[in-house]
Amino acid sequence: MSEPPIIHCVALTDQGRVRARNEDAVHADPRTGLIAVADGMGGHNAGDVASRLAIDSLVAAIAASTSRADAVAEANLKIFAAAQSWPGCEGMGTTLSAARFTAEGTQLVVAHVGDSRVYRYRVGGELIRITRDHTTLQDVLDSGAYPPEQARRLVPRSYLTRALGIEAETTIDLHTLAVEEQDLYLLCTDGLTNLLSDEDIKSFLDRLHDGPLIDLARALIEAANARGGHDNVSVVLATLKNIRTPRVA
Repeated sequence: MSEPPIIHCVALTDQGRVRARNEDAVHADPRTGLIAVADGMGGHNAGDVASRLAIDSLVAAIAASTSRADAVAEANLKIFAAAQSWPGCEGMGTTLSAARFTAEGTQLVVAHVGDSRVYRYRVGGELIRITRDHTTLQDVLDSGAYPPEQARRLVPRSYLTRALGIEAETTIDLHTLAVEEQDLYLLCTDGLTNLLSDEDIKSFLDRLHDGPLIDLARALIEAANARGGHDNVSVVLATLKNIRTPRVA
């Protein structure tokens, strides 16, 4: 009998150089295979409350064997209800990007709302962004109405078109990925991606993917802070070893 897959994961979050408080929340649990980042909506009340509530609700729902989509929908409803009833929390919301490895380790199921991102890095240098940002900027980029660089100058990056807690129901993007041994998955908030391009991130992964995940996470956060640290920045990294392969009859 093959050994169960071994999940290596780390989660780090940093206040950055400018913000008065950290409104990000992170989670990485090798026992359940659940990893997640959430970014409380800047400029709204209690963004830190919303992001922590999203993560805590998701963890509780997964522990209760709730499906991934239902778990995120449940988190959305809890944040929405809290925003209506908790003093000082009116209008709060959060992004959420979460993923969970299957028991066999052969698949990763991703749930996503907002502009926190999920990437897959495959040994050999391939970096793929799994999620699509739910922002006005991304809509303009997809429309092709302006060249990318002009669109980025004209449209603010931070205008979300979808988030948890703003309405009683929200649309959740779901992806199921085939996992290969030593694939490296990166979940991060826009405090990282607004300051590091995909090419920058790939450069760090190319150089540091063989080392301790904690060193890679710290290097990414330090790079964002070195470029101004204008926002909270959070990084979750995960990889698998000893993936079970289906038995061939």
